[in-house]
Amino acid sequence: MLLPDRVPRTRTEDDVLLDGRVAFVTGVGSGIGRAVAERFAREGARIAGFDRARAAGEEVRAALEAAGADRPLFVDGDVRSPDDVERAVAAVAAEAGRIDVLVTSAGVREIATSTRCPPTSGRTSSPST
Repeated sequence: MLLPDRVPRTRTEDDVLLDGRVAFVTGVGSGIGRAVAERFAREGARIAGFDRARAAGEEVRAALEAAGADRPLFVDGDVRSPDDVERAVAAVAAEAGRIDVLVTSAGVREIATSTRCPPTSGRTSSPST
């Protein structure tokens, strides 16, 4: 069930907010990602969700659709995998034509046991002196 809009807003003809925009939301299956997807959908955005938890992501997509959201999409994958991200972006671009808004809300926790992280982790460290 989608959360009710707790902040009433009066919209005018000039106030387009997110109407017609395509929002790619990572971590859409729960927490902040889900809340952002719900709010953006209420504001008129088409949601393209991305999460490694397929069942949770599909449930959010179905809930958005049932609530009247504009053709929500879901692609499963892991934000830590460049191949998954490329595949998801290509799928959204093919289906929706573009991505206008990016929300990076997937929570990732990596613990490295060496003094150097692999280049694909997006960060490097050097030994403390």
